[in-house]
Amino acid sequence: MGFWAYGLFDLDEGFYGAVVTDMVRRHDWITPTLTGAPWFEKPILSYWLAIPSVMAFGNEFGARLPSFLCTLATVWAWHRFARRHAPEISILLPLAYAGSLLVTGIGRMMMTDSAFVLFLTLAFHTFYESIVRGPRWLVGVFLGLAVLAKGPVALVVFSVAVGVMAWRSPDVRASMGRGWTAAGLLFLGVVTSWFVPCYLANRSLFVDEFLIKQNIGRFAGGDTAHASPLWTAPFYFPLILLIALLPLSAYGFRGLLKGFRPAWNGEQTKLEVFLWAWAGVVLALFSLSGTKLPHYILPAVGPFAALLCLVLRSRARTLEGTAVLWCGAAGACAVVTFSMIDRAQFADVRRVSQVAGQSSLPVATCALSGVHRPGVSVSLNEQSSPSIGFYLRRPFQEFGDAQELSDSNFTGLVITRAGRVDAQTVLGLALHGTEIHQQEPRGLSYELWRVEPSSAVGRVSP
Repeated sequence: MGFWAYGLFDLDEGFYGAVVTDMVRRHDWITPTLTGAPWFEKPILSYWLAIPSVMAFGNEFGARLPSFLCTLATVWAWHRFARRHAPEISILLPLAYAGSLLVTGIGRMMMTDSAFVLFLTLAFHTFYESIVRGPRWLVGVFLGLAVLAKGPVALVVFSVAVGVMAWRSPDVRASMGRGWTAAGLLFLGVVTSWFVPCYLANRSLFVDEFLIKQNIGRFAGGDTAHASPLWTAPFYFPLILLIALLPLSAYGFRGLLKGFRPAWNGEQTKLEVFLWAWAGVVLALFSLSGTKLPHYILPAVGPFAALLCLVLRSRARTLEGTAVLWCGAAGACAVVTFSMIDRAQFADVRRVSQVAGQSSLPVATCALSGVHRPGVSVSLNEQSSPSIGFYLRRPFQEFGDAQELSDSNFTGLVITRAGRVDAQTVLGLALHGTEIHQQEPRGLSYELWRVEPSSAVGRVSP
């Protein structure tokens, strides 16, 4: 809980929040936009989930509520799955998953990962149950929703994992022949509900930006701001998983490693082969990816937690109390840590944006870009504080520097980083028929200025 106690974090949360408010303003449920321009970094599902919530609540609670509910639903899904297939860990497993530091952190943020993990988890669970006794058509629905949440990576992960299961398990191969037609048709129906209308509305821009740049390009390492050296591939995500699955990983890590070879040889139970194939494929694919961020491995937390719980099944009862305490401590730690980060980095831009949003004057931003670091793409390194769009709730203009602002003859309120507009710049703007007066007190990392023709200049009270 407490996910509403601090503001949106730039960059990711700020972008998603600004896109949602932009779509609400434009009454457009098909094309994600940022300040009116198409924004194809992620598919549509998380925006569809957030739009009603933001319209109802309007603040951080509304923005983050869908992610929080998706995380709770994933916890419930693991409880339900364990109750059917491994009753002895049906309490420990959901507690272990909910108490994961990675789940606790991402599950309280406005990110696409929570919805992605929920529907990918349901797709895998439904597939396994179809092997045991159930229908397979629901796999297509859940897998289609996972694609709408994060992109084609969901289909790649699922297909490769199922292929590995079929390769290593005769039981899986024997049950692979039926039910895929209905699942495939439902998958196409869900995916095309957005892909087709969005393509028709944007044509080549949608293909170039979403499919090629944001999916193929990211996997190939096109996101240089988040690129990781090749030598880190064997260690990056295993280390994150080891930390994310504390405290269970401290108890059962050795037993987990001992179970890999028997599972690979098909010598363990069908359930353990299934979990190893799922977790191993996610770990391998994202380790090979040229772009790495800690939360990319989130789809592997669930199956690895299940494997750890199976290793520790004889101690499950005694570990449940520890898991409950860990969940509470992890949640409290997340609230305190995120609140401290918010106060240190994001509170000022939120305060200034909210003050600007209360005015009827036009709003612009000026000189918000961060300092360029050598070797990092300028476009990826521009820290432009996109959460401004979420808090303003209306369109605004963007200017790269004070001179560009002066040349535009803009009149209204301007948000800028502290120190970007000095006395000499103010004088230069005044010579161009414009003067700037600071509206917020000094000491903030962001400032709000009023810009208007020099003949009508007057100080604005905070």
